[in-house]
Amino acid sequence: MARTTAAQARAEIVGTARHLFGERGYEGTSLQDIATALGGSKAGVLYHFGSKALILRELMLPAAESFAKLVDELDRLDADLAQRRAVEGFVGMVLEYRDELSAYPAAIQQVIELPELDDLQFRSMGERLVLAMTGGSMETVDLLAAHVACIGLLATTTTLSGLDTGAPDPQARAESAPAAVLVGLGPEELRRDLIRVAERTLGLGPADR
Repeated sequence: MARTTAAQARAEIVGTARHLFGERGYEGTSLQDIATALGGSKAGVLYHFGSKALILRELMLPAAESFAKLVDELDRLDADLAQRRAVEGFVGMVLEYRDELSAYPAAIQQVIELPELDDLQFRSMGERLVLAMTGGSMETVDLLAAHVACIGLLATTTTLSGLDTGAPDPQARAESAPAAVLVGLGPEELRRDLIRVAERTLGLGPADR
């Protein structure tokens, strides 16, 4: 790697790892692969990150911090308010970090299971989010609906991460194939419609916005 500051070197490692995790998966990418792509050595990568898991942790840290703020806010709200805020907040979060999530969707299980990422508390935060989406209900059907909403939002936003933000002419879009319609959604349209779909999944009526 070219001579850079420590912060620049770490950012280059993280950016390269994001790309490789997206292409090959987390398990399919080695530290040597990352070093080779950077034009450096494995030892150079290890100087900045003690393990591959710690690179993944660095990738996920901004999303974890955003997630923590959201669930802390939900804990302070009444159940009815928390339910709608959970939907709106989670949609906003997955849209904000959709590029990161789409780069390594297969690594989500590692995020939950790797000891090096325990302190990010994704599992416990996910449980708090699901409970907020049920309005505090522990009924099986409500819990299933909340899980479907969360997983569906993650899957949809990662699949559509290459959105063209310049929405085409509505008439032309109406005549195109379904996939083209989705790709043509502008960011505000996408956010609005994802919220509506999640609310339907949870059995919530439309909110005044």
